[in-house]
Amino acid sequence: VQLMSADEFLNRPDDPDGTRYELADGLLRVRTASNLQHGAMMADLACVIEGHLSANRPELFAALRPMVKVRVWDSYNLRAPDLAVARGPIPNGIELPDPVLLIDVLSNTNRPSVMSNLWAYTTIPSVQELLIVSSMGIEAQLLRRQDDGNWPANLVRIDEGEDVTLGSINLTTPLKAFYRQSGLL
Repeated sequence: VQLMSADEFLNRPDDPDGTRYELADGLLRVRTASNLQHGAMMADLACVIEGHLSANRPELFAALRPMVKVRVWDSYNLRAPDLAVARGPIPNGIELPDPVLLIDVLSNTNRPSVMSNLWAYTTIPSVQELLIVSSMGIEAQLLRRQDDGNWPANLVRIDEGEDVTLGSINLTTPLKAFYRQSGLL
């Protein structure tokens, strides 16, 4: 199997049928198409987070499905979270440098890639928090970098009726805010 480098990935032509990919350990991995629920949840996440950033953290910006370079075998990895937050100004190109928060919407079909990406994201020095929001029920999991720079061994579960606190962007909001259009409320 011929491995593809990150530079080759960034310079390759778009797929004629519109299939979107990420680069995982030198191999193209199809970014599964979002169903309408997944897309609606991404929109809700983006609205809540962008509204908060605009009002309270204008030095930060949110981006949907950017490419991020992880630090494990970095010449062969460009992963694609559903949403990322980074410091502005917004750079040109598709690769987002130095994100502080990465978010993925979890479904039955994307579980293997989301969990693989989660641990790869912990290698990015700028990342402070990782949030996985479930599309199968009103629940999320949060991983927050500790004060000593290390990551805890386990994700913290957030259940329906609880608030999500994202210290990286100084946001506390009900978890349900991410589910307004999901059909799960």
